Amino acid sequence: MYLCRPDATIDDVSAVSQNPYRYFIHLDDKRVHFMLDSLVLTDLKGAIVLRYGDEVLIGFEQCDGLEQLWSFFLNALEILDEKKIVEGFVPDQSSMTIQQLSSQQIEFCLNQRKWTFSKKEFFSVLLQHAEHFFIRMEEMLSSKTYLRQLNQIKRMQRFAH
Repeated sequence: MYLCRPDATIDDVSAVSQNPYRYFIHLDDKRVHFMLDSLVLTDLKGAIVLRYGDEVLIGFEQCDGLEQLWSFFLNALEILDEKKIVEGFVPDQSSMTIQQLSSQQIEFCLNQRKWTFSKKEFFSVLLQHAEHFFIRMEEMLSSKTYLRQLNQIKRMQRFAH
């Protein structure tokens, strides 16, 4: 997960993919602590970079409010068993679909590209990183603002085991 640097303005999404570290800093970078006063933590912009091996599924180009992106993923995973397919859009208006193919397989689609994953592995990775994000946010805010999301993650972890 990457936070938008407070001193960087994204005018052209294609420039982001050419030089992402000009616009973003990793959530766990020690320098984030020094930028806290400049960051708007209640509307934190950034990118969730999701990779599978060497392939990028979601990249820096799909940057937006991190809380909103994680909430979309959590809600999608939670209703997937019931609806079997969840559709949405990431900020650059890319179509994103998560479909349950079977009790053990998930298909993830973004911009006409498709990947098939183990449901257990997919849930495990997303829940682990969502939990990390919300815990870091609680630390940065020195509050219990994200208890609902953290409880939601704990409930959902049964699907990942």
